[in-house]
Amino acid sequence: MCVAIDWDPTALHLRYQCSREKVWREHESVSTCRKLHTEPIDLDHCLKAFTSEERLEAKYHCSNCKDKLPATKKLQIWRLPPILIVHLKRFDYVNNKWVKTQKVVNFPFGSFDPTGYLASVPQETILRHKQLLLDKRKEASIVEEDEVIAEGNLVDIDGEAKTLGESIKTQIVKDKTGGGEKEKTMLTKRRQRLESTSLIKTPIIDKDLQDFHKHKLQDGADPFDLNYQLYAVVSHSGMLNGGHYISYAYNPNGNWYCYNDSSCREVGNIETPPGGGPGTTLPKIDTS
Repeated sequence: MCVAIDWDPTALHLRYQCSREKVWREHESVSTCRKLHTEPIDLDHCLKAFTSEERLEAKYHCSNCKDKLPATKKLQIWRLPPILIVHLKRFDYVNNKWVKTQKVVNFPFGSFDPTGYLASVPQETILRHKQLLLDKRKEASIVEEDEVIAEGNLVDIDGEAKTLGESIKTQIVKDKTGGGEKEKTMLTKRRQRLESTSLIKTPIIDKDLQDFHKHKLQDGADPFDLNYQLYAVVSHSGMLNGGHYISYAYNPNGNWYCYNDSSCREVGNIETPPGGGPGTTLPKIDTS
């Protein structure tokens, strides 16, 4: 039998000074729990938790079986805004009071793609668009390969000089004659669609893919390519009943600035990727 004691540091110091109370063996679960509260997590972890299915304590009344069944709740994003704002929950209700967590959340600076957190219909639309583009590239590469075969350049295969046209043509003829159905299946194979009731109600049509987000993009930009770049961070210091806000923003001149009430100063140590835009290294700022 084991006895688990969660000591309050102040009470242990003031009331229990004898050696017997200080002799204990810390269970491995303590370090595991400590890591869960201190180790940094990624923004993807937060969004997965936000969009995952949650079982509710309350049950709902089924009109068919006339019984109370367990209820679940799931939040899904259908349409993304031009400016995506992520508000991190930093307070937990512990022992009848709100306690602020100091857990660090890592977030990307550029090329943040939130497609995986969308509802089935807009997510499938974007994935289907990418699949069609990939198929077009494969078809183009097959055409280029046929052109190379027609040229018939000399190559050395197993120490024998053969023409590239002969060697590749022989392989292609064997594939077509020996397994024509297999080759046709490989060329026409598509990614499996998501199994969802939303896709049954709103099917995805390849020739008419709908842009649900309708962002105002630059000329030539792909409307189905969802990539956000970080350009501002708002940091809060203090508790729930009061505190102070400081913002960090990316300026078009290529530098990051710290805005604190009436003061504004440049923040260094920012790596800017080729082509401009925010870098991938976060400055030393307090985002708690």
